[in-house]
Amino acid sequence: MPRTSYRKLSRSVVAAGVAAPMLALSACSSDTTSDIQLPGAPEGFALTAPGSKLDLGEPAYVATETGPGPEDQEPAIVFWKMTAQGPVDKPLEGSEDVVDDPSNIDHFVCMMYDIEYLGTGGEVPEFKEIGTPYDDPRTMPIGEGNRMANFVGAFAGDGPCEVAEEDKLPDVVEGLEEGKVYKGVDLGFVSKEEGIDPTGLEFTYAIESVPELDDHTATVSWNKGLPLLGNI
Repeated sequence: MPRTSYRKLSRSVVAAGVAAPMLALSACSSDTTSDIQLPGAPEGFALTAPGSKLDLGEPAYVATETGPGPEDQEPAIVFWKMTAQGPVDKPLEGSEDVVDDPSNIDHFVCMMYDIEYLGTGGEVPEFKEIGTPYDDPRTMPIGEGNRMANFVGAFAGDGPCEVAEEDKLPDVVEGLEEGKVYKGVDLGFVSKEEGIDPTGLEFTYAIESVPELDDHTATVSWNKGLPLLGNI
């Protein structure tokens, strides 16, 4: 059962990944509101349609699912308002130890996002951890054409990016404060030689109790208005 997490999939703690350009892409969605009904949703909550491609700074309404609690407690759906902010460039100097080999890195890019906790539908499983880096949901830097961009491994932490401890998501669901806007970051980089520069963020999630969202392919992405390439 997926856990509620806001990190990348498992990647080496010290490795940097260079994303190769790819051209087969989908078209932009014109309607960003879904008609999928989620049990226990807060009043007025309308799920942003899976596959929506938004501008940076534009909010998305998304949901995640906790894993089961003690004695096979049913999972709970958690509701969020999420907004990816503009990329923030950070110099390599002073943060070289974030990766094994920094020689190919020109500078780091912090893909910042806000995620407001709107509430939980149903009983929250007791002592349920918010998640691990291994499961959906997850975030990932993207670049031109909404393709995966150069990234730094999930376990490298925030690197040179600045997120105050009090603004980070807590470790367990019970620690969430309704209405509070938490902050997160995915660490990317601009390469000296190749790869896709980070300009946006993609959020992937799944809710196994909802048939339309149980296949781990639901995404919302934000980017700087870069054009999408057509399928070739």
